[in-house]
Amino acid sequence: MRLLGVIAIWLAVASRAEAQVAIRDAAASAPAPNVSAGGQVREQYERFEDEEWGSETPDDSGYWLQRYTFHVDAQVWRRMRAYVELKSGIEVGRAGGPRPPDEDELDLHQGFLYLSFGPARVRLGRQELAFGRQRRISVREGPNIRQTFDGGDLVIQRGRWRVDGVRG
Repeated sequence: MRLLGVIAIWLAVASRAEAQVAIRDAAASAPAPNVSAGGQVREQYERFEDEEWGSETPDDSGYWLQRYTFHVDAQVWRRMRAYVELKSGIEVGRAGGPRPPDEDELDLHQGFLYLSFGPARVRLGRQELAFGRQRRISVREGPNIRQTFDGGDLVIQRGRWRVDGVRG
């Protein structure tokens, strides 16, 4: 009987040792630093009839909106990420010239540092923000140039609860 007890204790200790080794291995296999890049090209043709109830210059042929973005995403450490995105918005052929949300030459669209510590995540820098139904704070997908905000964003999430804090 004592021999069975010693074997059971030995098996319990051995299984715990294996579990600890597995946890150490998981921490050691954290994502290695890597860099990825990508981009987007958006071509859109628009034509309106009686725009602004006829107060705008008539445009029978319409115009082109073009948006180009290019980004680099660097996972520096398993808890730190750096993201940079350049944009260019071009309007071609609109009678009356481009509107402010339609044209923007090469510019920094997003550039932020992302830090993650357990349930808390922080983004500092220029970034896109969207809350709820996006009536007040949104990226403004409709116009050619998306909207960004300069500042910090703190998110704390526990289960179904999420708290967002923004400072601009």
